Amino acid sequence: FKGLPMLGEANNPSEQTELFRYKLQLCKIVFDFDKNEENSTSTLQNGPHSSTELLYGKELKRKTLLELVEYVNSERGQKIFAAVNMMEEVIDMVSINIF
Repeated sequence: FKGLPMLGEANNPSEQTELFRYKLQLCKIVFDFDKNEENSTSTLQNGPHSSTELLYGKELKRKTLLELVEYVNSERGQKIFAAVNMMEEVIDMVSINIF
């Protein structure tokens, strides 16, 4: 998440599409937002993570999800759905986070 440009900063439609797809993939990482991570460790995909790392990851994911929502609600972002299989990828990411 860290170091990635904002979707609006992408230079051309192709770059926007690839960045959007990448951010969708990152948002498929599942965190337990109901669990209080204070003074605990947890396992997330590639091993144990401290409570600070988990809180940081949750915040980055939250911000990225908000960016995706804002982007698709913009005139420029509406065009992203013209890309091949984009709607399927969005639905996949949403379903992973809802269920």
